[in-house]
Amino acid sequence: ETEGILHKIKGILAETGGDGLTGHEQALLYQQIAALQAVVDLQTEKYPQGITLALQAMADLTDSDSLLYGWLNHFLGYAYEMAGDLEAAVKSFAMGTENSLKHKIPAGILSRCEIGRIRKLQGRLRDAEREYRRALEFAAETGMEREMVIFAQLGLGDVLM
Repeated sequence: ETEGILHKIKGILAETGGDGLTGHEQALLYQQIAALQAVVDLQTEKYPQGITLALQAMADLTDSDSLLYGWLNHFLGYAYEMAGDLEAAVKSFAMGTENSLKHKIPAGILSRCEIGRIRKLQGRLRDAEREYRRALEFAAETGMEREMVIFAQLGLGDVLM
């Protein structure tokens, strides 16, 4: 459904020429459309094109686009993991977490937990423990709901067993 909506928005913009929007607003809208398309591609396992589009979109996004930037990094982390590049995945998850912490966006806990999960898979249990503990610290700093904290608590418990 999202792809269809994005296609309609692009069509409307093409037909209207962005009437009523400043050049800056048009550029921002196109950047956001590209970023959303990258998220859709990554979620639907179109990894090569999703990775390329995500990297392009992230290069264009401004700091005010923090939520979208964080999600792009989160899904990019999954794409790198599926491609077998665990260190690139960790880097993407970490960038998303840093961005979320900077902007006090609680969803960053998920990216931090993904780093812990990858470190556990690699047999780096101390690193995994540290990441899950950092996720819990992040949750405390952002006032995260209990429903989200469970991911860090379960991951930490799994590593400590």
